[in-house]
Parts: sequence; structure tokens; C-alpha cells
Amino acid sequence: RLLTKMYIFVYCIKKDKTPSSSRTLLVSYIGMKSQEIPIKAGVIKIAMKSDAEVLDEVVVTGYQKIDRKLFTGAASRVKMDDIKLGGESDISKFLEGQVAGVSIQTPSSTFGTAPKIRVRGASSIYGNQKPLWVVDGVVLEDAVEVSIDQLNSGDLSTLVSSGVAGLNSDDIESMQILKDVSATALYGARAMNGVIVVTTKKGRSGKINVNYSTNIAIRPRPTYDDYNILNSRDQMSINRELYEKGWTNVAKTQFASAHGPYGKMFDLIAKGELNWVDNTDQLNDFLRKYEIANTDWFDALFQTGVQQQHTVSFSGGGEKSTIYASIGYLHDNGWTISDKVNRYTALLKGTFNITKRFSITTQANLSYRDQKLSGVSDSKNDADGVNRWTGRIERNFDNNPFLYALTTSRGIRAYDESGNLEYFRRNYADYNIIDELSKNITGVTVRDMSFLADLKYDILPNLTVSGKISARYFQSETSRTIHENSNEANSYRAGTMPGDSEVVRDANDLLYEKPGSTTGIKYSILPEGGIYSVINDIMSNYYMTANINWNPRIGDDHMFTSLFGTEVRYVDRERNFSDGYGHFFDGGNVSKPSPNYIEYLSMNGKSYFGKEATHDRFAAFFLNYGYSYQGKYTFNGTVRYDGSNRLGKSRTARWLPTWNLSGKWAMKEENFLKDIEWLSTLNLRATYGLNASLGNASNSTLVARSQASSRPFNPDLSELEIYISQLENSDLTWEKQYELNLGADIGFFDNRLNLEFNYYRRRGFDLIGDYQSNGVGGQSVKIGNIADMNSHGFEVAINATPLIIDGFRWNINLNYSYHKNTIKNLITNDWVSKAVSSYGVPVENGPVRGIYSSRFAGLDNQGVPLFYNRNNEKVRYLNVQTDDFSDFVYSGNLEPTTDAGMQHTFSYKGITLSALFTGQFGHKKRVMQNFSYQYNDSQALTSHLKNRWRVAGDENVTNIPAIQDADMMNKNNATDIRTAYQLYGMSDLWLANASFIRLKNLSINYSLPQKWLKATKLNNINIGLQATNLALLWLADREKLGGEDPEFSWSGGTSMPISRQYTMTFSIGF
Repeated sequence: RLLTKMYIFVYCIKKDKTPSSSRTLLVSYIGMKSQEIPIKAGVIKIAMKSDAEVLDEVVVTGYQKIDRKLFTGAASRVKMDDIKLGGESDISKFLEGQVAGVSIQTPSSTFGTAPKIRVRGASSIYGNQKPLWVVDGVVLEDAVEVSIDQLNSGDLSTLVSSGVAGLNSDDIESMQILKDVSATALYGARAMNGVIVVTTKKGRSGKINVNYSTNIAIRPRPTYDDYNILNSRDQMSINRELYEKGWTNVAKTQFASAHGPYGKMFDLIAKGELNWVDNTDQLNDFLRKYEIANTDWFDALFQTGVQQQHTVSFSGGGEKSTIYASIGYLHDNGWTISDKVNRYTALLKGTFNITKRFSITTQANLSYRDQKLSGVSDSKNDADGVNRWTGRIERNFDNNPFLYALTTSRGIRAYDESGNLEYFRRNYADYNIIDELSKNITGVTVRDMSFLADLKYDILPNLTVSGKISARYFQSETSRTIHENSNEANSYRAGTMPGDSEVVRDANDLLYEKPGSTTGIKYSILPEGGIYSVINDIMSNYYMTANINWNPRIGDDHMFTSLFGTEVRYVDRERNFSDGYGHFFDGGNVSKPSPNYIEYLSMNGKSYFGKEATHDRFAAFFLNYGYSYQGKYTFNGTVRYDGSNRLGKSRTARWLPTWNLSGKWAMKEENFLKDIEWLSTLNLRATYGLNASLGNASNSTLVARSQASSRPFNPDLSELEIYISQLENSDLTWEKQYELNLGADIGFFDNRLNLEFNYYRRRGFDLIGDYQSNGVGGQSVKIGNIADMNSHGFEVAINATPLIIDGFRWNINLNYSYHKNTIKNLITNDWVSKAVSSYGVPVENGPVRGIYSSRFAGLDNQGVPLFYNRNNEKVRYLNVQTDDFSDFVYSGNLEPTTDAGMQHTFSYKGITLSALFTGQFGHKKRVMQNFSYQYNDSQALTSHLKNRWRVAGDENVTNIPAIQDADMMNKNNATDIRTAYQLYGMSDLWLANASFIRLKNLSINYSLPQKWLKATKLNNINIGLQATNLALLWLADREKLGGEDPEFSWSGGTSMPISRQYTMTFSIGF
């Protein structure tokens, strides 16, 4: 058992005349708090107390450090040195597989994008489900608020969605995850999603120590071996079939927005550069070079990514003051040819003991990021970007290299025979992605700085007054630089330039026709120049707390803890944007906006610049009281009163009391168990209470905005008008949740085997979301409290040391958690089209993200997919533009219900070998596929098409639908056939079990023995190798998913999958 108290006896003899009061004795011991004792003659008895932080005997909640014996909640602590992943820049991703009850999914690996983190599953339906981050006792606000659905979108806002992207992992000491209502009670109405408390490193008394650490991570290119994509020969054979069935010809090529080899051939024929009739060999030769191209787009667009991280830190001080300082630099040359990241961090932290009773800790954090990546536009359609017809995220322009490599035909070449870039058509303009990536760039600049002053005054040995004052300024700039000769800029004028076809002009949706025009001629809003768009997000945050902490003891049996405090928070957010059309980047950096653009904006009531601001105000008062008798029976209670200006005007809506009651019974301390030597620990815990969250409430009052009025026929008469952006809801109130937690802590054999078990039940109510209003206020949708939700689950954490012998040590950490949500009283319905998509919808009596499917019934005698309707009849058509789900079947949960992690650590004489396995189970995933009744010859096609329907009777041996004949489509009911192919991709046939087990991390480290370093001035040298995301050891539906990662979201934009990574680490201290 850990040593928590010891006595040292010192016998002092006075040998000179120096007054003893002028001399002191400094006493220190490993794991104990250092003390400075005045010297006096005779025997001095010194009571040494444990340094709780060193011995891990405290729980850090952010407000207080609680002796673990008095802690009654459910919490887990992890040390950064134990979980750090080399080459990973976001500390939140380190928690995957490390803590029971914490689920982490990584929809994108792009720098700055946040993972999806849930503590004990979802506690909200539409609101923020992320845990509350607290860094050194200060709540870390989200500079840009991004919902859980938007994390999957690939939109530009996801690049600044991670609040901890600016933290250097080398500055982090530990993380404490607070899970139940007792552990999170002091955060009241902000803690329904759990709390993660980050503690940074601090200075230690003694000489100045300097430490340098670095890691270099390498990411290999992806390969087609992992994906079911046709090679160029098979692709061109299908292109031939498309030609034979009438989908590709000279006429259709003229108004096609995109084309590949066949389209290019017909375009040259139309221009007279190829002979259609007299030279068949010339045409065959033209197509043959694309048939053998077999372009490796991964090789063309990706490179071996190399990321470097360097940190230099200083630590030291004396009895009166300590200091910790660090500077860090991260450089990533990019996994693709278009992305690059530089990040700089700095931390300065000092603790000053002004007097024996009064101390101040000051801290300054600085972070700067400069990032470049491919140019993409945000998603369109609904707020979450999902097209109601297709169920997919769509955007006007997307140059995502990974998505391009998987969706572009390998028969298209990047370079021609002469080594020059070869162009095909996309968005009605010439396109080569390598050229486009050099001319269409997204830039991100982030500046984040904060200051903290932590004051503490000991009125009495057990009575302390403390307070924190924190200020933070965050500013990000997300820009899009679209050069004048880029494909995107040229797309805005395709069909209007000299020599362009009128067919293209009529088909190009990016052109506009002036209202009232009798000619029908379309115009370009960008007749010349490029585009420069900028979004600036600014956040100013002030945070203040004041606490009184009283911890009296009565004898050795009665221990009390009490805390009273208040918290005030100010958060001001501002967003400025501007869209500059007509900028010449390659022509002197001058701007020449077109009158057509100004006219277009005026006609549609839009603006090319704007500014939005929100002001978030929050106040709270709290009281915590605890009592423990002989360390056996511990009781704890907390009451907190929160208020926010985001909620309704009424006092009952805006202000909310939260509370909890908890207790712990240390059974091992009972006489009837004390003498059982093999039992080291036995604690039983129980908690019940109420906590809450703001959900997705941003404002409850009427929001009226001004805009330019739309005057399509008389733009000169446009004027400012006011429109209702959001209806008022004076009764909008907090999302709330009652939670019961029952837990046990058991230790065996001197705690060489430890088991922690928690079971919980939750009843959430007043959950917030949008619902259909009666439209009287001018809006059909209104925000309100629309649903309840019941949840339950359990967590098991096991720590074991099965072997210690001759310096060899084997340690096992195992965690397993299960969670289930059931939504009740949902008063809003989503459309079927979204429910069958890969993003899912809330389900009454089901989960937060459930997915539905059409029921596949085979193919008909024309190779068209069939489906069962509600009457079990085989049909081609089912209506997805409805909220009636009768024709569709519920297929499962898109979120994992079970998470597991297992880490083995072997150590021997300075060598440490570690292997981390993670797994998620119980969820589904819609398989990425692009089946259609016809295809574009620029598309990459799945290898499943080798088994497609071709002749009557094939419906008996295959379930891959046919490529339809264009003339047949014109003669038959084309709407039914088109819908059938859409339903095919949304069917239960293409839904996979996404459960998996992954070898997450494999590492080996070597620390040089101290006896080797004694002759030098070095304190330590450590070298190591790591392999991260090494392998998917088991994938439940590998045949369907192919090489598709079950965690990755195929949304394009800024999204990138996680990849294998190999890292070398090195650190030296002196």
C-alpha cells in the first residue's frame, strides 16, 4: 500500500553561538512534501505528509484536489507519458482505448479537426455532445461552435473545431476524466457530457532542469490495394458499354459538365481534330493509351508525410518560487501535395510563495498555427449538408485529394506522352487536379493566447480562500485563394467566353439569367479574375472564480470538506466574412469586381461581406460538503445554481439548480475484512443527482436581421429590409438529466490486481432541437425542448501486474464499456432520405443516430433493383421525400454501443515494450458505393461491376444492377428506374456491421541507466519507436467494407482518413 504518512526524528546539538532561530533544516523524501523546519536543540519530530500529486492520491476536479479516500464519484486519471502517441498533435485522440466509458471516433485526421468524443454515450440529440474541457482549472471554450453532425461534414469550420489543437502534449502532466454526476457536480449545468480536466506541468524545487524532446513521424502513401476500384482496362470496357448504350456521343459530350477519355475524344471530333468516319484506327489508338494508363492517383497526389515536433522546456526554482517554461514547434510537410502545417507553442508558468500563507501562480499560453490545404467549398443543401434526394453531402467544388483518388477513373491521365499536364473537363471547364491544387488553396491561420492568475491564501491551516482570473483571445482566419486560371474560376464563365458553345452556356448552372430578359442569355458573375474569400472568427473570453475551502478534522476519526464558490464567464464571439470576386492574383494582386456580380447579389438580397456577433454570459454559485468517518463511511453533496443568457426570459427557464448526493463505504477498513491479506481494497460507491447542458441553444429571443431586399426586376430599387431569422421561445430551458451511478473498487494481492466497476442509469428530459411551428411568426421551424431520453450502461476497468521477477515487469490495462440510449417523446420527425443516408436520424424508442434501409428484393428481368414495400410487394419505387417510414426497415445504430481497450506493457532494465489494442462494437455503417443506371467516363467505378447484370437471367446469379440503355430509359418510366438505383445504394444490401478491433499502437522505448549518466551532466536520455494505426486485426464486415475504414466519414472537403504512422522519439534532460 502507498506510504501516505511518516515520521522523521532528528537530534540537534548546538555547537556555536549562532541563534538557532536563524537556521532552518530542509527535509525532503521521495513522494513526500518537502518541509523547512527551524532548528532547535534536542529532538525534533517531523511529520512528513505525502505529496498527493506525486503519489496519485488525489482527484483533480479543477475546483479542488480531493483526497481519493474522500472521493465518491467515478473518475479516471491518465498520465500523459503513459498514453502519448508519437506523431499525433491532438491530445484528445490519446484517450482512445485508454479509459472505460470514453468513446472516440476519428471522422477525419486533418490537423485541427476534432474527434467525436463521448463520455458515457450521447446525452443530447442535436446539441453539443462533447465533454467539457478544463485546463488548469479554467473551462476551455470552443472558439467556433461545431455540432456533432458538422464534425462529419468536411466543412471549413471543422479545421478549427478542436479546442485543444493548440496545446503541446509535451506540456501536459495528466488528464482526469470525470464521468458521473458526483464527479462533475461542481460544473453543474455544463457537465452533462462529462468533464476532462487537463493539468499542465509545473516547476519543481531544485536546480534548473532543461529537457529537449522530439519526435519524427512518417506516414506512407495509401494504395489501391486497400480498395475495390477498377483498373483502367476494366474501366475502359465499361466506358465502351456506356458508348454502345447511348450514354456517350458527340452531342451529349457538348453539354456534359464532366468527361473523361471518351468525352475528350468526342470533343475533339466535334472540333474537327479527330476523324470520326475515315480513321477508326486513329480512334482506337486514342482510346488505347487511356486503357493502359492505369493512373495511380495516390502516387500522383500523395507523398510520404513527415511530421516533426520539437520541444525545449525549463523547470526549476527554490522554496519561494518555481518556474516552468517551454517552447514548441511542429512542422508537417503534408501527406498530400497540397497540405502543410506549422504550429508554434509557448508556455510560461510560475508559482510564487509571497508569504507562508499567500501564493500566486501565473501562467501564459501562446499558440500560432499556419496551415495550407486543398481548396474546397462548404457543403450545400440542408444545414448539415445532406442532400434530401441522395442522402449524401454535396458541395459545389471539391478538390479533396483522397476523395478524388477514389472517385476518378484510373483511365484518366495526369500527364500526357510529353510529360505535360493533361486536362479533361470538370464543371464545364478544363481540369487537372495537380494544376488545380496549385491554384485553388485553403489557408488557415490561428492565434490563441491566454493568461491565468491563480491566487491562494491560507487563513487557517484548514481554511483557504482562492480565486482564478483568466483571459483568452482567439482569432482564426480561413481563406480561399482561387486563382484566375483555376478550374473553379473558369467554371463561373464557362459558356460565355469567345469560342464557347451555347450548349454549355445554357447548361451551366453557375451562370445567371437577368430577370426580365427576353433573350434568355446567361451572364457570368466572374467574367475575369479569381476569387478571394475570407472568414475571420474572433473570441474574447473572461473567466473568474472565487472559492472558500474549509477542511477541518476532529481527532483522527472525523474528516470534513466544504467548498463554497462562484463563477462568472464572459464569451464574445464575432465572425466577419467577405467574398471578393474579380481578384487578379497573377496580375499584380489587383481587384476588379464585375458589375454583374454586384447586380446578382442585389437581385438575390445577398451581400459580399458581413459581420455577426454573439455575447454569451454565464454565472453560477455552488456549495460542496463532504464528511468521512474513520475513512470507512464517506458522504458528499453538492448544490449549484447556474444562469445563462442563452435561454428563455423567465427565471425558471434561465436559472437552474443542479445537485447530487453520493456516498462510499470502504469495506476493507472494517474489522471483519482487515485481516484478509489477499484483499487490498474494497469500496462500494453510490451517486444520484441532476446535471444539465445548454444543448444547441444559442439564443432564445427573437432574432431579426437586416438584408438587402430582393428586387429581381428592379435591382436599382433595392433597399434594406428586416427579416426574422429565429422565432422567440421564452420557455426554452436547459437540457437536464437525472443520473444514478453504482460503483465498486476492488484490489487484490497488494493491489497488483485492481478492478473498477460502474453501472449507471440516466433519464434525460427537455432535450433541445428544431420542430415544425404553425408558421404564424413567419418561420416554419422553431427551437424548443422536444424530447426525452433514457440511457443505461456499465464500465469495467482492470489493472493487473501478473509478473514481477528479476527486474522484469508485465502490466495489463483492460477497459470495457457498454452504453445504450432510448429516445422518448420525440415531437419532430426527419425525412426518410436522411434516415437512409450514412448520417442517420434520431429514432423514437431507439438511438440518437439510427439508420433505416430499403429492403432489397433482387433484380428484375431488366437488371433494375427491386424492393419490398410495406405490403411486401416487389416494386421499383419507394418515396424517400416523406416522414412516413412504413416502406423502410430500421437497420441499427450508427454509433458504437461498446468500446474496449487493452494495453500490455513489458519493462526490463530501462526497456519498455507496449501494445495497445482498441475496439468498437454494435454499430452499422453505410458502405461507400456509386451504383447507377449510367456512369460518367470520368468516374472511378467499383470492381463489383464486373459481376453486373448483362443479359436476361443474370438476375438469378447476381445482385449488381445493369447499366441501362439510354433509349430504353427514354421509352420507359425513367423516374422509377432512377429512384430504384438511388434506393439500391440505401438498401440493407449495402449496410455493413462496422465493429472492429485495431492494433492502435506498438512502441518500444529505452532509457539509458542512471549509472551510465553519472559521469555526465545529463539527467536522462530516452529513445523510442512507435507504430500507430498499424492494422485492423478484425473487421466484422470486411468483404463489404473492403479497405474502407469504419471510423472515416466519406464527406470530402477537408476530411482525410487516419493512416499508418511510424514515429521515432528522442528526449534528453540535463
